[in-house]
Parts: sequence; C-alpha cells; structure tokens
Amino acid sequence: SEAELAALLARAFDAPPDVVAHVTGAVFAVTDRDQDGRLDFREFVRSFELQQGVLPYKIVETRAKALARRLTREEVAALKQTFADLDANHDGAIDAGEVGQLLAGCFPGTSAETLAEVRQAIMAVADRDHDGRINLT
Repeated sequence: SEAELAALLARAFDAPPDVVAHVTGAVFAVTDRDQDGRLDFREFVRSFELQQGVLPYKIVETRAKALARRLTREEVAALKQTFADLDANHDGAIDAGEVGQLLAGCFPGTSAETLAEVRQAIMAVADRDHDGRINLT
C-alpha cells in the first residue's frame, strides 16, 4: 500500500516526510494501474520495465553512495567476491542469463514467465549503460 511504501522509504532512506509523501504519491500515480491503492507483483515488476521502479533512482543512488563511503575495505572485498561468484562465466560482468540462473536457484518452483519478468526488471535497473550486462563499477 502507499502507507507501507512511505514507511519503507522513511525507514530505509531517512527521507523527510514531505519527500516521502511526494515520492509515494508519484510512484502510485504511475504504477498502481488498477487504482486499488496497492501494488501487486505485476505492477511492481512493470514499474521497473517502464522506468526505474518503485524507488526513484536518485534516492537509491544517494543512499548507495552514503553506504559506499561507510564500507570497510573488508566489506568492499566481500562485495567484490560476491559479484565474482555471481559472474558464472568469469567475464567481469553479470549478464541476463546469470541473473536468471541466480533467480531460478533462489526461487525454485517459480514459473519461468515470472522469473523472466523479474530478470528483465533487474536488468532494466542494474544495467546502467544498457549493454546487457551488470558491471561492478
């Protein structure tokens, strides 16, 4: 619901109430296609296909940069190792196929159609240069 998204934004991004209200209102105006006041899974996934998803990119980017500044060298090394582990073909990037393999392993029993939708949503957001690959930098 809009209230749940507002609570998530306020908690996760330490955003002021006026920003939270503006963002949640804008998100629901675009993504809640059936106007029922809730985002179902398809609306949530579609939000990533249409644009940046339910969380505006600038908010996510700002929070990610703040987090990156606080990471220790050990944490950065662990993140790099995790990225390398996900890079199944060891080419230095994670492609859509590798994302699909990860999702299938994490969500066994989920339909191929749903996994494909989630994979497309992830790639739409994470593939910043639109080359079909997620890069670490």
